[in-house]
Amino acid sequence: MYLKRIETIGFKSFADKTVVEFEQGVTAVVGPNGSGKSNISDAIRWVLGEQSAKSLRGGKMEDIIFAGTSTRKPLNFAEVTLVLDNSCGSLPIDYEEVSITRRVYRTGDSEYLINKQKVRLKDVVDLIMDTGIGHDSLSIISQDKVKAIVEARVEDRRVIIEEAAGVLKYKMRKKEATRKLESTSDNLSRVQDIIFELEDQVEPLRKQSEQAEKYMVLKQECSDSEISVLAYDIKTLNDQMERSKKERKDVEFEHVSINAKIANDERRRDTLKQNQQAQERQLEQLQADLVETSEWIQKLQGQRDVLKERHKNASSNKEELAEQQAQLESRLETSQVELKTAEEAMTKTKTSLETKQSQLQKVSEEYQHLEENLKIQLDTTRDAYFEDVNRLASVKNQYIAINQQIKRTETTLERINEDEEKALLDRDALVQEQETFKAQYGKFETSLKEKRDLYQQLYKEHQQRLKQAEMETNRHRHLTHQLDKMNNRLQWLEDAQKDFSGFNEGVKKILKAREQGQVSGIEGAVAELVTIPKELELAMDVVLGPVMQQIVTTNDDSAKKAIDFLKKHHAGRATFLPLNVIKSRLLPMDVQNRIQGNQDVVGVASQLVGYDQRYRQIVENILGNIIVTKDLNVAKNLAKQLNYRYRIVTLDGDVINAGGAMTGGAVKRQGSSLLRQKNEIEDCQRQIQQLTDELEQSKVLQEEWAQTVKQSEKELQKVQLAGERLKEKMSEVNQQKLAFEYREKSQNEREQLLRIERREHEAELKQLVEKNNQLAEDRLVLEQRIEEAKATIETLEEQLEQQEELKSQLLQQMTELKVDVAKLETALHNECATFERLKGETEQARTRLKELLDKIAESEQALLGNDDEVVQLEANLAEKKEKRESIIEQIQDQRVTLTKVSQELETLEREVRESHKVQQKMAESLNQLDVSIGKVDVEMDIMIKKLEEEYQMTFDHANENYPLKGSIEEIKSRIRSIKGQIAALGEINVGAIQEYQRVKERYDFLTTQRDDLIEAKATLEETINEMDQEMTVKFKETFDLVREQYMEIFKKLFGGGSADLVLTDPHDLLHTGVEIIAQPPGTKLKTSNLLSGGQKALTSIALLFAILKVRTVPFCVLDEVEAALDEANVARYANYLKAFSNETQFIVITHRKGTMEKADVLYGVTMQERGVTKLVSVRMDNVSDYMDDEK
Repeated sequence: MYLKRIETIGFKSFADKTVVEFEQGVTAVVGPNGSGKSNISDAIRWVLGEQSAKSLRGGKMEDIIFAGTSTRKPLNFAEVTLVLDNSCGSLPIDYEEVSITRRVYRTGDSEYLINKQKVRLKDVVDLIMDTGIGHDSLSIISQDKVKAIVEARVEDRRVIIEEAAGVLKYKMRKKEATRKLESTSDNLSRVQDIIFELEDQVEPLRKQSEQAEKYMVLKQECSDSEISVLAYDIKTLNDQMERSKKERKDVEFEHVSINAKIANDERRRDTLKQNQQAQERQLEQLQADLVETSEWIQKLQGQRDVLKERHKNASSNKEELAEQQAQLESRLETSQVELKTAEEAMTKTKTSLETKQSQLQKVSEEYQHLEENLKIQLDTTRDAYFEDVNRLASVKNQYIAINQQIKRTETTLERINEDEEKALLDRDALVQEQETFKAQYGKFETSLKEKRDLYQQLYKEHQQRLKQAEMETNRHRHLTHQLDKMNNRLQWLEDAQKDFSGFNEGVKKILKAREQGQVSGIEGAVAELVTIPKELELAMDVVLGPVMQQIVTTNDDSAKKAIDFLKKHHAGRATFLPLNVIKSRLLPMDVQNRIQGNQDVVGVASQLVGYDQRYRQIVENILGNIIVTKDLNVAKNLAKQLNYRYRIVTLDGDVINAGGAMTGGAVKRQGSSLLRQKNEIEDCQRQIQQLTDELEQSKVLQEEWAQTVKQSEKELQKVQLAGERLKEKMSEVNQQKLAFEYREKSQNEREQLLRIERREHEAELKQLVEKNNQLAEDRLVLEQRIEEAKATIETLEEQLEQQEELKSQLLQQMTELKVDVAKLETALHNECATFERLKGETEQARTRLKELLDKIAESEQALLGNDDEVVQLEANLAEKKEKRESIIEQIQDQRVTLTKVSQELETLEREVRESHKVQQKMAESLNQLDVSIGKVDVEMDIMIKKLEEEYQMTFDHANENYPLKGSIEEIKSRIRSIKGQIAALGEINVGAIQEYQRVKERYDFLTTQRDDLIEAKATLEETINEMDQEMTVKFKETFDLVREQYMEIFKKLFGGGSADLVLTDPHDLLHTGVEIIAQPPGTKLKTSNLLSGGQKALTSIALLFAILKVRTVPFCVLDEVEAALDEANVARYANYLKAFSNETQFIVITHRKGTMEKADVLYGVTMQERGVTKLVSVRMDNVSDYMDDEK
């Protein structure tokens, strides 16, 4: 199996879908730092199940999703697919090509797929288990992992051997089995506690159950009798209620008749009342109509008077409006004449104004032309004159300023000369001071070198002492660790011994009862009373077997009492050996004499074990006729000589029984067997004492070395203090030296500045002199031009004076014309205002006249309407008076009708009152009957509810199935007797019947479960011991193979030297650490912690290659593991990697030239676009060119 390709999209910097094809052999991935080449190994680790975001160089799992760049949007998921070639069938799946995919989304959701089918992480782990690949296996090796192997604790370093040995699955299974064992033990303890509790409950519940059953019989008889009495009483009450109901029906019929009569009379009465009320309302309405009609008559008479007055006023108003109309018409004619006159005057004035304005413009243009010709020429000449004057003033100012600047420059040059002379004197002083500082600094430097040499010598001695002290500290720590382990082991063994672990339940119960004083005469189990040498443990274990759990008692009475105790407490079974009954069983003397001279015979079993003489008969009874030999051949020959009459056992546990039957083979030695517990406790105690003594010695040595280190530290501090003082003095001198150098530098800069400043001022002086000469020439030219301009200005001013007379004439003419134009404009303005005023008054008069005509028309219309309204009012008034007379007649007729209705209503009211008296008497009779019926009904209901609630029975069922068996009095007397018997029983627990059944069933179930748990516990203990043995064998075998490969590969990678792997505790292979020993060429043998950085890296690589040799993996990713190696070691590493690639496919992430040269395929990783990784495939025939480019 090998890795064919990897497909990524959105994983870290792989923004686009990227497919990397891999071939068998060595594939190198190269590229600059930060280009994302290590993301390939992270992708492989992640898809194989890595759950730690920190291991993937992230804060949380979502950080592995492409986060986007300035030109790309972030993606919402990341996906990686590994495609494996499974043509060899290494994976337990029926496909020649297997793809494993992992996908994660920004929401935090993730999923796994195998061949595009969704699965769980557990399915992926199960698929690749035992293949050597995984996110934490040796299939992915990073630079940090190489470093961690060397720097890891010796206890942690064993993990890589375990991984190579394939015992991790056993450890997981052991952990699971141990968890199950603890759970089983806890369950067993809980079950046993529950059984003890239930045993105390079963008997009391049985008695309560019997009493409850008796109570239930009496209770049932009492209930049956009460039901029959209730049924009888209910039937009697029912008959009584039927009679009352019949009587009530007769009274109710009469009551209904009188009610019908009352209802009829009341309906007639209501009809009369309604008629009476209607008549009263009609009378009231007629009276209201009379009042309303009278009010209308008065209102119409008032309106008629108002209309007459309004007609009078309208006639008067019409006359006034006619007078106003005549006045407005006359006024309008006058305004129109005035308006026409004003318009004609305004037109004439406009014509005159336009003529005067034309004349004024002509004269003004003539005057302006005459003035502008000479004035323009004069202004031009004056502008040139003033410009030259200003320029001459500027030249004079510049000339003065330059002369002053020349003087300042000459003064500055004199100062610079003086400063240069002073700088020369300061330089001579600095040279003398420099010589003094050099001598003083050299003296201090020599003293400091001497102190440094002394410090280096003392420091080396101090480091050696520290190393010795550290070694002693490590030894002390190791001894303390071993002592803690041994104390824990002893504590566990003693706890197991106190708890009688390993004994059967019955034996354990008796031994615990002996401790608690519950039984007497118990000497102990055989396993407690005999001491067996270590070399005989296996033989005695096979021979004795269950006999070790047999209990020795003082006499047979004690044995009987113990058996009774077990029976009483249901605590299991045990075998007892009474001292007064058991007799010795020994070999005949001739047999004993025969075996004594045989060197291959160890002896008689009873003579090989230790015991108190009080138990001699017991021991001789068990072991007195058993012979122990060294091996099976001796046993076979001896058994033949003794005619197979005696049992013979070998030190290996093979047995020849009396009669010739042979038992043998491999024996599983239980680490917690009864025989080994005592010996192991003694061994632990002996080792604890030995470790304690060694710890005391180590403590003394540790204190001595600590004192030595402390003394060397004082010497170092003393030398260091002297050195610090010298450094301080040198620092002072150095500060002075720096100050001197600063002054010297400042002096140089000052001299340089003075030279530059002199050159600049000399150049400036030269430029100023030249400029001054040029200004003198400019001054002469300007003075000449100014004189010429003055003469021209005077000539132009004379010509301008001669033209003043003509200008005055034109100006006077212009003034007169302007006055005429102003007068005409004023007159035109007044005439326009008059025209607009007259025009407004005319329009106003027309508008007023129109309004007045409208009012006159409205007034005439109002007069016509008023006359019509007066006529209508007169007609309405006559109609209302006629209606009033009619209403008065109707009121008189209505009063007569109302009197008749009232008399008839009074007679009917008297009849209704008499009927109500009869009705009330009948209602009282009905009420009495209802009360009687209700009382009976309540009594019946109470009895029926009692039947339903107490006995869950209907009356019909009780009446049919529970007839009276005798007279009612006899039955009631029997009920009182039964209740007396029930009371005599006392408090009854009715639930005890079911509770007893439940507890009894649970007790039986738990007893069975306890037996199953005991069996399961034994099975788990045996499984754990088997796994321990399997892990020990596999670890030792793998360690030996790895050690052998490591020693060989180390020499190849280092070009010589030697190395070794050492177990820190060879006697405890399940917990031992692994120490790496290395001796590179030209050095002494040392542990890995004392190697240099490069030696550590190459040592780790050698160990990893050794493990890969023993535990081959389909492919291996090496992520810059050779980064710390020099070129020579890289070359050896690359050569070995190339040779090893025939067995394992290697994917190497590197930037080392030596590694690249040995690769079969090269992939270049680049970031052509910032933040996005791209892969470039490089063919091998272009490798050399690629290397040149890298250089």
